Amino acid sequence: MGTDQQPETGPVPLVLERSCTGDGTVRLSVGGEVDMCTAAQLASALADALAEPQLAHLVVDLHRVSFLDSTGIATLLAALRQADGNSVGFAVVNCGDMVRRVLEITGVYKTLAGDAAG
Repeated sequence: MGTDQQPETGPVPLVLERSCTGDGTVRLSVGGEVDMCTAAQLASALADALAEPQLAHLVVDLHRVSFLDSTGIATLLAALRQADGNSVGFAVVNCGDMVRRVLEITGVYKTLAGDAAG
């Protein structure tokens, strides 16, 4: 018998990159898998961004997200609520097909994407 076993793969690490513009916009680019193992890391990055002085708008770019579960969705919705409470604009942008489908099926895509859902 041969050994046709697939190598074990571990969790995909979350990659977070934050950039600021002069007009009060913070862009948080997210990559990897957003799930119960990484949602706390995303929540912390979102909270840090929302604490930015003079913040007017938070843009969360999900272009490089390969997986999003309900924990990740709840994390994004909590950040949206916090942004709304602070009168800060919030939008999720550049969702890949799988991520957008998950957000649409759960009924939160237009809420999270805001004007970008157009």
